Amino acid sequence: MRKKIVDTIIYGISITLLVSAAAFFVDMSSMGNRMGNFLVNIGIIGFDEGVSREQRERVNAVYNPSFMFARSRVETAMTYIPIFEINDLPVAEQFARDFSMPLDSITNTDNAFIFSHNGRTLTVYKYLNYVVYLIERGASTDYAETISKEDATRIGLEFMRGRNLPLKYNEVVVNAYGGTFVVSYVSKLSGLLNYAFPTIIEMDKTGAVFSVEYYFFEFERLAQCNLKTMRQAYYELPVDFPADTRIDLKRATLVYFFENSILQPAYLFEGEFEGGGRFRAFVNAARF
Repeated sequence: MRKKIVDTIIYGISITLLVSAAAFFVDMSSMGNRMGNFLVNIGIIGFDEGVSREQRERVNAVYNPSFMFARSRVETAMTYIPIFEINDLPVAEQFARDFSMPLDSITNTDNAFIFSHNGRTLTVYKYLNYVVYLIERGASTDYAETISKEDATRIGLEFMRGRNLPLKYNEVVVNAYGGTFVVSYVSKLSGLLNYAFPTIIEMDKTGAVFSVEYYFFEFERLAQCNLKTMRQAYYELPVDFPADTRIDLKRATLVYFFENSILQPAYLFEGEFEGGGRFRAFVNAARF
């Protein structure tokens, strides 16, 4: 009886040691890769698999990152496809009511319902969940006071709410171009900012809205994909600039953008040209 107990204990210890050895071997086989990725992510080494020395030199000659690359990273993300619904006449007429367009001002084309009245045009697309509203711009007045970016954000929100189209957003991007404000309201999808289909409102320096682009897509999950590191995406930034161009990168964010008919994860790099001017570039982050 005692011998049987001893044999059972020895057998249990042997199995435990065997499992531990196998686990240790598996850990050791991937430890090099994990350690390499860790050193890259914290910025101790500047090499990523598949990035040649020549490409690193070309990119570093243009860009100067003024931020630390992520110490940890998201390893996977979902891809999505937008669900394309057919917008029939009742849907178009409801948008016309929201934008105070006469229902009898409609033109029915192959691709859209178009309402036009007194310098205003509302286009409701039939096969895209997409609406465009345009107003003819009046003559600009040099003496008019210019609104602030905060004013532009508020005016855009009030404009949409006044037409029963409240915005859901997590970030607002306001760009000013020669007396015009372009306000983009960006929402999140699976925790990432969805730059594929923002609501975009344009207004003049007095706050008069003259253009609205409004998307109302639903999205369907497609597949999960692995992701590049932020540093690997950095080495894929464009370098086809005039000689001596320098760009100071301020930040990089993992977002969604639209490519090849699907929503894919991408790194959005933002910064400024050395001589002035804003820089923005998307680099596909997906590994399929």
